[in-house]
Amino acid sequence: MNNKTFGLRESASIVGGMSRLQKLLDNGSIRFHKKSDKQNAKTFCNAWDVLKNASIERAIVGRPRK
Repeated sequence: MNNKTFGLRESASIVGGMSRLQKLLDNGSIRFHKKSDKQNAKTFCNAWDVLKNASIERAIVGRPRK
């Protein structure tokens, strides 16, 4: 799983929300990279780091996606 990636929204749903994901990205718990240097480039998060920081209780909270 170390060479697999998740998108930003999928990673946020696994760890329990966008604010928690942002904290994990800021302190370096989750590695990420962008395919280009532009501001709106898609962010890819390391799958192993995301699953290691997954939160079962927090993943269920929120409105369901359609």
